[in-house]
Amino acid sequence: MFLRLIGAELNRLRRRRAILALVGFAILVPATIAAMRIHGTAPRDAEARSEVLAVHAVDIDRCMADPLLYGLRGAPSRADCEEAVVQMRDPRRVLDLARERHGDGYGVLTALLVALTLLGAAAARRDRSGATLPEQSPTAPDRFDLWSATAAATGVIALVVASAVSTGFWVALWAAARSRGLDVEENALRPALAYGMRGALFTVAAAVGAYALTELTRSVAATVAIVLGLGAAASVLPAVLGLSDRWTPIPNLDAIVAGSSVYDTGYDPDCVVPASVSPRSACPASDDLTAGQGVGYFGLPLLLVGTASAVAFARRRDS
Repeated sequence: MFLRLIGAELNRLRRRRAILALVGFAILVPATIAAMRIHGTAPRDAEARSEVLAVHAVDIDRCMADPLLYGLRGAPSRADCEEAVVQMRDPRRVLDLARERHGDGYGVLTALLVALTLLGAAAARRDRSGATLPEQSPTAPDRFDLWSATAAATGVIALVVASAVSTGFWVALWAAARSRGLDVEENALRPALAYGMRGALFTVAAAVGAYALTELTRSVAATVAIVLGLGAAASVLPAVLGLSDRWTPIPNLDAIVAGSSVYDTGYDPDCVVPASVSPRSACPASDDLTAGQGVGYFGLPLLLVGTASAVAFARRRDS
């Protein structure tokens, strides 16, 4: 019965234009990021190299006269100066999966987080305006079962989208690197996929949490405002209260998706520096943050909101 109810909720959600639009956004933005990164790291062909040298011909002569300006020492050849000018005027970095986990990989995670959080909010059954978001289930199930089925359906959609997009992104970068003959380690794809899947699971939790919060507030706009407000407050208040970065969202998110992270704890109190020098800049201190601590940081508020939402939905009689 419960699985049938989840199926009915999945069928209800897939017919919502807002849900389809957000799924499209969650696919399109990471695909664009992947295409831009692959194109931006493509090796220069002979024509592109010649064009750069023609436009910046004066730099070659300047390099020959003063090679230090271009990072060269001694008496470089003209070919050395041409390569230095090309690297300076048209820099292109090599496609590196490990580096992208801290670059475009985070951008993909952000795009999925925004899209699937809004998807979770859109999955709620009724807005405060009184307009029913989707039609009601054809059966009359227990209200807690209905809430749970919608939460599960939201999680399933988010999991399928996030895992497929994350996997596709990293496989595309890996395939591009291999096709260019780059020295890609055989096991380089595995940590990238693990990073993507941990991020995908986090976005699933965010989608379910947004659904629960919207059912509690009965307003998509209120959910968005609360999420943005709490995010801003959690980023600023620890510094105001003199707490470490352990209590801010970014290090905890990093710990979840990367497996661990390092956060700033201020400065080493045993460090002795001149009075004119800031201890924080001269003797910075840091500590490790585990994935479990990150899960606890986000998990406790999610559990509280989910419980309150389910109870409120079960007691409500107008939707």
